[in-house]
Amino acid sequence: MTHRTRLFAAALATAAALAAVPSTAQACWDGVYVETDSVSIAVSTEVADAEWSPERARTYAKWSGRIAALLPAGHSMSIEHGYISVCDLTGECRDIEQTWDDPYLSNLFELTADVLDAPRGTVARARRTNVEPLTVQVAATRNLDGAYKLAEEINAAELELHGFLDVGGFPSMNEYAHVVETWSDQAPMYHVVVGSYLDRENANAAAASVEAALGMHGFVRKLDQWSVEEELGC
Repeated sequence: MTHRTRLFAAALATAAALAAVPSTAQACWDGVYVETDSVSIAVSTEVADAEWSPERARTYAKWSGRIAALLPAGHSMSIEHGYISVCDLTGECRDIEQTWDDPYLSNLFELTADVLDAPRGTVARARRTNVEPLTVQVAATRNLDGAYKLAEEINAAELELHGFLDVGGFPSMNEYAHVVETWSDQAPMYHVVVGSYLDRENANAAAASVEAALGMHGFVRKLDQWSVEEELGC
């Protein structure tokens, strides 16, 4: 059972326990969930804003990569609502006394370096690690309403192609297709992108899934766009 599966199972158990309580909420908790090969991070809205953005994806990609670079080969780390656990090559895990309870991933990096007693050279190299996320672009248009409608159509298919970053309510379905923007000729161009990925293999697989399920051809590119401004031209 993966950490993400355990996380969702815990959320479902909480939902079952509260089933008799009237509520309009669709999720047991809202927040951010990050999962890479060796680092997983789950934080609630009390710590991090539960809204997806390309800026947030870039930040989590960079710092999860830097934290991973601190870990000895074959080790993994999970941070769940402030509590930290480190697992070794055999899969045996130990809980760490220190907790992380702020929204600053740079502080989590420093805490990890301290907990692992990482050599100064390892810390210096890890600080220079810069992982850039990829995404699958399926459209680019000047029509903002059209871009949002296309993203809604993709999300309605519930393909769950979030990649390494899932933001919103858990265990409910969260959006994985988003509208982002770039600027050219002093006017915005709106891009419909699907997910955020840390390697090209997963990004290519997502593009294939979108094409197979929806007939939409996409291509893999860096997630280097920005959030759509609320007021055009600002």
